[in-house]
Amino acid sequence: MNAPIALGFTRRARVLLLLLLPAAPVLAQGASAPGGAPADGARGGSPRRAVLEYLVASRKGDDEEAARYLDLSPLPEAERAEAGPILARHLKIVLDQTLWFGELDDISDSPTGVADDGLPPDRDRVGAIQTRAGPVEVRLRRVAEPDGRLVWKFGPGIVERIPALYDEFGLGWIGDHLPRGAYGVRFLELELWQWVGLLALAVLSFAVAWVVARVGHRILRRHARRTKTEIDDRIVETAMPEIRILVALAIFLLGVGALHLSIPARAAIFVGARIFAIAVVTSMVLRFVDMASVGLRERLEREDRREAIAIVILGRRLTKACVWILALIVILQQTGFQVTGLIAGLGAGGLAAGLGAQKSVANLLGGLTLTMDRPVRVGDLCRFGDKLGTVEDVGLRSTRIRTLDRTVVTVPNAAFSEIQIENFALRDSIRLLATMSLRYETTPEQLRRVLEALRRLLAEHPRVLADPQRVRFVAFGAYSLDVEVFAYIRTSDWAEFLAIREEIYLRMMEIVAESGTGFAFPSQTLYMARDTGSAGPR
Repeated sequence: MNAPIALGFTRRARVLLLLLLPAAPVLAQGASAPGGAPADGARGGSPRRAVLEYLVASRKGDDEEAARYLDLSPLPEAERAEAGPILARHLKIVLDQTLWFGELDDISDSPTGVADDGLPPDRDRVGAIQTRAGPVEVRLRRVAEPDGRLVWKFGPGIVERIPALYDEFGLGWIGDHLPRGAYGVRFLELELWQWVGLLALAVLSFAVAWVVARVGHRILRRHARRTKTEIDDRIVETAMPEIRILVALAIFLLGVGALHLSIPARAAIFVGARIFAIAVVTSMVLRFVDMASVGLRERLEREDRREAIAIVILGRRLTKACVWILALIVILQQTGFQVTGLIAGLGAGGLAAGLGAQKSVANLLGGLTLTMDRPVRVGDLCRFGDKLGTVEDVGLRSTRIRTLDRTVVTVPNAAFSEIQIENFALRDSIRLLATMSLRYETTPEQLRRVLEALRRLLAEHPRVLADPQRVRFVAFGAYSLDVEVFAYIRTSDWAEFLAIREEIYLRMMEIVAESGTGFAFPSQTLYMARDTGSAGPR
């Protein structure tokens, strides 16, 4: 797959989302067509609308409805009812593999079609299918319905070619033996039977790859044992898991062609396969780096050169960082991004790092301190200075932290190792503190029931620590009676704490409702006094 296809896939995805939306109900329930015409009078009223409605009907598996957008005039009238749905389904299968309508905006939305395309006024070209015999034009024809309305349909030229096109691009033996229920159930531009086929192909690929890799592993291990060194034995053991995956991936890609996938599905699978292969190779290289690092550390320990082990660790991290950068660049290139600017930026960054070598040394020493002391680890939520965030990476030069605003803060290791760091990931529980504001109409008996029920809720909850926990009526507020709920939740995971707190809060709402009272809201009471002077009412 080339870069233009990868770039175009993003645009095709927008059309795919459009087609996956409930477009047919919108059209049927009176949505306005382009230009403001009512939907009930605009069925097939323009080339674009005819193609869209045909695709929507086909994706729903409604072949009878899709056949309404085919000009079946070349067929005998007695055969149209039976042959029309079959032709509509076969045309959709051919279009999926040969002419994907990635941009419906390229098709005219005018009721009269394109005026200056050199075709008769009742014809409009929407694309061409490349066959072994040459290109086949796909044109729409404007015809009159029995009620006199003018609508656009796939013209007789393409309708007559559908059987031949299906013979070349159809499902072949698979399509002839699939049950009718396998058609029409679509998700992400794949039919149900294609999803099943992909799953079966994946299982078969891994099974075959396991057998091939097992046989190859035995052969390679036998040859490796004949040598005096252990390095080749380690290489065989290290690379075998990734080799097995790559063999399975190759077998899978060879079998994808038998599933007759649509153009965007094929594009997505091959782009995903390339990225997956890059990730697997990267994993293999990283395992080799770890293997070399372990071997070098063992050698240094045997030679009693323990002071050099830290350098080995730094070298391993630096090498792995370079591998990751290279893999990222290759992946970005495969997805269609222009990496020239990225590479130029990396070069400029290297030059800047060379000019500021003295600070880099300080940051390197700070990185050593963080590596040895480990006040924080990747994934820990911490507060540093006046900021709060999650540690994403402790690198050789700096530590990268993702803040709660989803921005990334990069702190030089020299500075990060000297500031106070509060690590929330090491806590054994998380505090729950809430203030409930009840209406002043709440009676003392109702308030006692609320307090008792809240205390029982905390005492019986399995994830709430028994001590300390507190439920108290704490204040007469400006417009409410305030009840404070205090406890600790037995978890260190923030997401889990939010789920438990939500459960407790919902139960607290139920308790307030069951007690017969309710929550207060800011309010004011205005008292009006009447003048009672001797003058009497006016």
